[in-house]
Amino acid sequence: MSSLYTHRYDSADHHRLGSIPLVVLTAEHDYIDSTPIGIRFIQAFTKIKFAQHEALGHLSSHGVHRIIKGSGHQIQLTSRRQ
Repeated sequence: MSSLYTHRYDSADHHRLGSIPLVVLTAEHDYIDSTPIGIRFIQAFTKIKFAQHEALGHLSSHGVHRIIKGSGHQIQLTSRRQ
C-alpha cells in the first residue's frame, strides 16, 4: 500500500493509446472502516486512486474516467446502469 504514494503507472506513463476508445470505471466506495485511522486512510487512498484512474483515462484521446455512484469494490456486481 505504501507504493501507492509514489507509483505513477510507470509502464503506462510512457505509452499513449492514440485514439483507442477507453473508459476507466472507478467505484465510489471501495472500503468501509469507521475507525479514525481507517477514515484517514480511506480519504487519502481515495484521492490517490481517483487521480491515478483519471491519468489512465488520459492515455487515449478518446478516454474518459467515470466514478460510478453507489458502487463498491465489486463494481461489476454493485453498480446500476448510469
